[in-house]
Amino acid sequence: MLKSMSSSDDHLVSMIVSSTGKSHLRQIHAVLLRTSLIRSSDVFHHFLSRLALSLVPRDLDYSRRVFSQRSNPSVSHCNTMIRAFSVSETPGEGLRLFRSLRRKTFPPANPLSSSFALKCCIKSGDLLGGLQIHGKIFSDGFLSDSLLLTTLMDFYSTCENSAAACKVFDEIPKRDTVSYNVLISCFLRNKRTRDVLFLFDKMMKEVDGCVKPDGVTCLLALQACASLGALDFASELHNLDSEEEKGHALTYHSEKLAIAFGILMTPPGTTIRVTKNLRTCDDCHNFAKFVSRVYDRVVIVRDRSRFHQFKGGFCSCNDFW
Repeated sequence: MLKSMSSSDDHLVSMIVSSTGKSHLRQIHAVLLRTSLIRSSDVFHHFLSRLALSLVPRDLDYSRRVFSQRSNPSVSHCNTMIRAFSVSETPGEGLRLFRSLRRKTFPPANPLSSSFALKCCIKSGDLLGGLQIHGKIFSDGFLSDSLLLTTLMDFYSTCENSAAACKVFDEIPKRDTVSYNVLISCFLRNKRTRDVLFLFDKMMKEVDGCVKPDGVTCLLALQACASLGALDFASELHNLDSEEEKGHALTYHSEKLAIAFGILMTPPGTTIRVTKNLRTCDDCHNFAKFVSRVYDRVVIVRDRSRFHQFKGGFCSCNDFW
């Protein structure tokens, strides 16, 4: 019996992951209700994630109804909904769910819960809510979670509090390229262009050599160079890559070049549209998200499988593609 149930679970999860639209998901939902497999935490998690995060267009009303059918949702179920709200027009609902989760569970949520809740604060501009979450991060003992601290730094960057962002950056136990990019973009937002170049130089001198500038880093640094008229530094940036690496970038990351060209050649506020016949890679996807936030542009990318609309640092695909 257990073996049969496990086989059914695996089959349904496979169907959920490969579902192509709402009508298909509704059929699967009916099967889950009829067979009581909706009680399976793993099956429910996959179904809710597909519905709330991957469905295009998203249907939060349907997601809410499905979520409410779980009498005792797990932390991962709640995290899925908080994440969905963080990229919706109602991020406040995500914060309310986060607070409810903290009241009902022990240990209280997890680092991902706090990270998604912070993104709700970023989306809604809720300064007080973000400060409260920062306090909870400290009391919950999550200060060693680099991903969470990077999100916290992004929150302070959005609030244009570069001093607080710097303090969080210094507390990150293992900094990576993303954490550097967040602080560099914060400096640009706050007109601290010289600090951009200082931080870029610090990044290049990281002892372990694991942190390297990517396309986002170089674009941000070049913007700082343009503001300062630092032509020598800009020339060094241009010569960072070898000819082989340049060829690799042209072959696999032409999307970055197209977006950068659009930034340089179009007036502020103009929507940038890019079409490519390959799947968008993680690096280009992150690059487009950063560009949309730092330059306050809408970037629309059509790859071989779907449209991506980047706005305010978020993508319409919710990072599932």
